[in-house]
Amino acid sequence: MIHRKPRKNSSRDPQSKNYRPDSSFPTSSRLDASAHEVDNAQAKGINLASSAFRKKGESDPLPNRASGGLTFSEISKIVHEGGNGLMPFRKLIKVCFGDIDNAGIVYYPRFMHYFHLAMEEFFSSEMGIDYAEVLHQRKLSFPTVHVEADFRRRMRYGDQINIEVRVVNVGRTSITWGYRGYRMAAEDEMVVEGENVTVCVHPDTFEKTDLPEWLRKGLVTYMEKFNPVVA
Repeated sequence: MIHRKPRKNSSRDPQSKNYRPDSSFPTSSRLDASAHEVDNAQAKGINLASSAFRKKGESDPLPNRASGGLTFSEISKIVHEGGNGLMPFRKLIKVCFGDIDNAGIVYYPRFMHYFHLAMEEFFSSEMGIDYAEVLHQRKLSFPTVHVEADFRRRMRYGDQINIEVRVVNVGRTSITWGYRGYRMAAEDEMVVEGENVTVCVHPDTFEKTDLPEWLRKGLVTYMEKFNPVVA
């Protein structure tokens, strides 16, 4: 019996002039092409996100990357966290291990904590002042005197929730805050909704005090922008 030596496929031999690279492996040119496709997809995505915010007769607030515009992470922050005057402020929060009860879902008082975290960040984003400065330097404190909430969906460890902050009413010494929590994976799925009333007091004496004008003005402006009065 004659044993034949297997023929060598010259198209697979890098030393052969007939060598052709396997299409399943990326080459430099294919990598360059893929990168170009990704850049195009990113530009298209930015333009789509931009058009979602564009109002009739206004210029595009989100220019594409080619013109030095926003990155996807910046757009995501606007879309999911709010701020920048485009939508009510939102604070993205990840559910931690310590937030879970024996049933494996978020322990309901933790939603109150999420509300407060969002309210603190609201001051930095919308009022232009850090909440710690309000407490320690401006000598203002805002204890809660009333709170209510409706719990609509369960949340589990590792989930992400977007807490939207609204200003419902501004009194002489009080602020009524409104909150809506949306599951990050489904923006139309509301998880929790609530309100609380805080009263402005001096932190040393706990005596009620009028809201300072700078704060009242900022809160009223925000409230009127995102809670328009229907005629």
